[in-house]
Amino acid sequence: MKKAILVNDYASVEELNKLFEQGYKVESVDDRGVYILNRDELKAEPIKTTINLDTKEIQEVVEKTAQRIRNMKDEIDNVSKQPRVRIEFDDIRDVPKVWVDGELIGNGADKKPLVSLKVDWNTDTAVDGHKEFDVNYYDITGERPMSRGFREGSLM
Repeated sequence: MKKAILVNDYASVEELNKLFEQGYKVESVDDRGVYILNRDELKAEPIKTTINLDTKEIQEVVEKTAQRIRNMKDEIDNVSKQPRVRIEFDDIRDVPKVWVDGELIGNGADKKPLVSLKVDWNTDTAVDGHKEFDVNYYDITGERPMSRGFREGSLM
């Protein structure tokens, strides 16, 4: 914004000083005492805005998120308490039900039929012997069926 002011007495000098305090700067001055002043409106006047927030909605979202996190933690704690591998069978001639990390593989698992199961485990108190399990299944959940498995063992 531009302003022009004639400065030729004490009152006009005071008026000029007030304009300087408001952020005006001298653009030009002539030999008769006419000042052309300019002020950048964006810099001179701060933008004042009032924002009203309903914190009840925010608090509800925070509480729901906190509850979801607690539930997830409980689920993780429950999963970590389950054995990594669980094997069930009623008859030695049946295909066993095998769960690996809580996921059913084998009898009853339509998309992941069990191919083979090997468990080598001897309880020995005097000597730590070799312990191993090997679970193999056919994964037909994707576009291309694949042979997959889980294997874990200890070294002697």
